[in-house]
Amino acid sequence: MDSDFRQDLEQLVYEVFDREDTSFAELRLAPDEAKKLTQHYNMRCVPMDKTVYSDGKRWYNVWRLTL
Repeated sequence: MDSDFRQDLEQLVYEVFDREDTSFAELRLAPDEAKKLTQHYNMRCVPMDKTVYSDGKRWYNVWRLTL
């Protein structure tokens, strides 16, 4: 995973989930961001609908999974 991309995702996880102390968020993500959150950050990303915007992003319901 690209270093800048990983830093961006780490920042996103910190700002949305850690700092806000929540396990759920609605986020607008690119498919590769959703995939990496699922693979590397123990998250579940489910598209909210089939709409894909001009920048390739879509809205997802995102949960932090607990072990």
